[in-house]
Parts: sequence; structure tokens; C-alpha cells
Amino acid sequence: MPKHRPPASPAASPRDRVLAWLDGRTNYERVPAAGNPGSTFGLARMRRLLEILGNPHLRYRVAHVAGTKGKGSTVAMLAAILEESGYRVGRYMSPHVHALEERICVDGAPISPADMVAACATVIPAVEALDESARRRRNQCGPTWFEVMTAVAMVHFARSKVDVAVLETGLGGRLDATNVARPMVTAITSISLDHMALLGPTIAKITAEKAGIIKRGCPIVSGATQPVARRVIAAVAARRRAPLLQLGRDFTVDYVPPAADRGADPLRPGAARLRLPGDAPGDGLLLPLGMAGPHQAVNAALAAVAARCL
Repeated sequence: MPKHRPPASPAASPRDRVLAWLDGRTNYERVPAAGNPGSTFGLARMRRLLEILGNPHLRYRVAHVAGTKGKGSTVAMLAAILEESGYRVGRYMSPHVHALEERICVDGAPISPADMVAACATVIPAVEALDESARRRRNQCGPTWFEVMTAVAMVHFARSKVDVAVLETGLGGRLDATNVARPMVTAITSISLDHMALLGPTIAKITAEKAGIIKRGCPIVSGATQPVARRVIAAVAARRRAPLLQLGRDFTVDYVPPAADRGADPLRPGAARLRLPGDAPGDGLLLPLGMAGPHQAVNAALAAVAARCL
């Protein structure tokens, strides 16, 4: 249930009043949840919220990204590829660095405070209706902070008439609020031990939670390298008849340092050389990177392969 916090001052701006209201929601980014994720998280509440709002998440195409590390970079790169290709693109990422509006972008521009207030004005009555319904039921709670923000993003993307939204999971995948989407492509970045109290104590269990974003018949691009993670993702993809494109099997990538790419400038980030089946040695796409490092080359490859799937 929402925490009881003093309301914002009547003299506060509309944005400040919205932030004060949001601050009263259960927020697992600030206070970690404990116990089985099934006891706290689920998709039924999110689906009901979006149903009340007219299912805005079904009005545009979606690419969905999960993983432990690299998912934010992959989301940003995929969104940039789509924008450069002439599409109107929504991007939903977390957490933010400076301002809440950074999480929700259209064509690279964060949602304006006025548009965020307008989207919240639509979402808040639906949330409060679910709060009231939850109060009448034992062991029920209303939408969490992240669920509310995800709904705000989906409402804003629908109002902005985006062609496609690129969504980053907040926690895990199977029970994450973003997993109500019906994607055209999914991607899973590298897997390592994270949020073990909620997702499980082993790579296999954590991977199974993140592989929960894989949908029937929907292509999945995987950057997992650990053998157990690859096996879990392959098994889920097979069960759901989802075409799997696996790093190291269906495509490979090499980091090209700046000196070997565009001169000896040490500040240049280098490039990724992406090789797909049929490429001869030395061939393949050379993708200039905006961020340096071999790990960013892998993220760029995932984004490029996902874009090709789209």
C-alpha cells in the first residue's frame, strides 16, 4: 500500500505535487523487497492498470531488453538506430541520473515536465481506484512506484504516436512491469549474479527470470556467454518457438581499438566489427562506437542484430 506522507504544499508546482504523490508509492529502487518475488511482484496489477487506461501499450511496436549489465547501453543504441532510420521512437530506461524525466524519452528528448504532469493526471485516478480496491482485499496492494512510472511512459508514448518503443526491464524480466508488452523482438544482455534475494541464488535461476521476456514466436537476441545461461535461454526459446540469435554462434563481434580503426587518438572510442553468417574473415559491419570498450562492442552488436530483426 502507499506510504502515508505529508501532501505537497498548496504553493508547490504541479510537477512537485506529482513527485510528492509518487514519493508515497512503494519504491523498490529505494527499499529492496525481500522474499519470493511472486509474493510481491506480478503482472495482473499492471495489466489491470493499463486496461483501465485503455491499453496504451498496444498502440505501438515494442523492442524489449533485459539483462544484468549492458541493457541500458543496448536500449540507447537500438533506439538511436531506429531514430536514424526515420522512426519516431520511445525509450524507457531506469534509473535516472539527474531528473525523473530522463527515464521517458521520445526521439532522444526527455518528456517535458508539463507532459509528465499531464500523463500522471491520467494515470493517478486509475492508480487510486486500484488502491481503493486493494484496501477492500486482504494481503493486496496498489501499484508500485515503478509500475506507475511504466504506465506513465506507456501513456506518453501512445500520446506521442511513437512508431516503436524500446523498453528496458527494471528488475528481472518475468514479473517486471514492462513485461506486459507484446514485443516484436527481445534481447538479453550479459547475465551475472544480481538481486539474488528476489531472482534466485544461481545464474540458472536469474537467467530464467530474465528469459521471462521471451515471447512465443518473437525473435530473441542473446548476448549471454556463460554456458548455463545460454542453456536456459535456449530452452525457453525452444519451448516458446522463438527464433534465437546467440552471440558466438549466430553472430560474432570484435572490439576494434581506436588506433586500429580511425587513427591513434586515444580519446576515440573505437568500433565494433559485427560478423553475421556468410561473412568472410575480415568482412562484416564496422560499427562506430559512442562509448569505448569491448563490452560496448557487444552491446552495439546486440542492438544492430535486434534492429535487423525489426
